[in-house]
Amino acid sequence: MGFSLFACAVLLAYCVALWWLRKHWNAALHESTRILQMPAPSFFSENKPFISVIIAVRNEAANLPKLLQSLDSQMLKPSLFEVIFIDDDSDDHTASILQSHAARYALRYFLLEKTKDTAHKKRAVGTGISHARGQLIVCTDGDCHFGANWLAQYYTFQQQTQAVFVSAPVCLEATPPNLFTQMQVIEFASLIGTGGASLHAGAANMCNGANLAYLKSAYEQVGGFAGKTHLASGDDEFLMHKMAAAFPKKVIFLAHPDSVVNTATQPNWRSFVAQRKRWASKWSSYQDWKVTGLAIGTAAFHGLVIACWICVFISPKENFLLLISLIIKAITEYVLLKKICTDTRAHWSNAAFGALQILYSPYVVFFGLSAALLPKGYTWKSRQVQ
Repeated sequence: MGFSLFACAVLLAYCVALWWLRKHWNAALHESTRILQMPAPSFFSENKPFISVIIAVRNEAANLPKLLQSLDSQMLKPSLFEVIFIDDDSDDHTASILQSHAARYALRYFLLEKTKDTAHKKRAVGTGISHARGQLIVCTDGDCHFGANWLAQYYTFQQQTQAVFVSAPVCLEATPPNLFTQMQVIEFASLIGTGGASLHAGAANMCNGANLAYLKSAYEQVGGFAGKTHLASGDDEFLMHKMAAAFPKKVIFLAHPDSVVNTATQPNWRSFVAQRKRWASKWSSYQDWKVTGLAIGTAAFHGLVIACWICVFISPKENFLLLISLIIKAITEYVLLKKICTDTRAHWSNAAFGALQILYSPYVVFFGLSAALLPKGYTWKSRQVQ
């Protein structure tokens, strides 16, 4: 009985936290829309910032045509931005595609030097920044695509807010469309929603390197990626934490639907596990105790959820209140996640949401334990990372 009451209290507190996230997600969406609709200030014509789009790529030949088409379609004047590709030792046709496109698009292309360093993406992005002419750095990935207003939104939003770091949503596309990929879409939306809502609330924890921007001067002031170059992942979140510490209230979430970047889901379980291992590899290196506490608390909470379902399955009558609490949890998650998917134009699947209610907690506990106990190596983009 004592466990049931404790678990019910935790589950209801979790539901309150989800409503808090929904409140801040809605506030970020309304505030972003309001800012983007504001009249252009006078300094627009006097001090127009120049944007450098930095894109680190490795073996993206299949994805580059869609990305390049997105760049070609941008509404922002070509005189206001440049595109820099850094090829991280691709062994497909990435280099030839970029070189042939450079002639008509005036993009710049650099080949990353080979080293034994495992922080490939950080080195690639850092190399791009060292060649950047722009004051505002905008980052995305080689397997992404986006709408015609993407850069214009960053341009306007940064000038209106004077932010030093801007994070924006990333939306997964179920490719191919099946239950496994649709589950990824919803699970990823939960991460984007949590990161965006928390950032709006002033508690920076998560962002995604496929869609963010920051001032080059701020990047240099905080020392760039220094201190985390031993990690293959984290070119996005570690930098955001540095920026949030150095520039309070200047790290902002851009929640407008036109700012969304789209990318494909992982096609199979093997690539999915490799991606999640890559993400989980950095959690123990966070210096902010709040972020580390959130990671540990999330794993502990989902361990509790598993215990709750076991209790309900064994003795449903004795754990009726626990069952009601679990149902309330599911309803609250449904309301929040469907809202996030709607706002980011992500595909919603009731079947995938139902499957996640059963599988998500074991999944979180499994990857949490894997990050802590199993060997750190994994394969990503045909490269072994230790």
